[in-house]
Amino acid sequence: MLWRSFDPPSRTVLQTTVRTSVVFLFSRLEKLHSRILVCRALGYFTLGGG
Repeated sequence: MLWRSFDPPSRTVLQTTVRTSVVFLFSRLEKLHSRILVCRALGYFTLGGG
């Protein structure tokens, strides 16, 4: 479940570290869009630079 600003604190679940938060985010993206698409999209973002 995604967090919403009006959710009560009892329903809010935070990861313990930034690393686990990022891993959790990528896992959610992979479940939604497939691992291959997420990997390739992130690769293109990386190659694009800044």
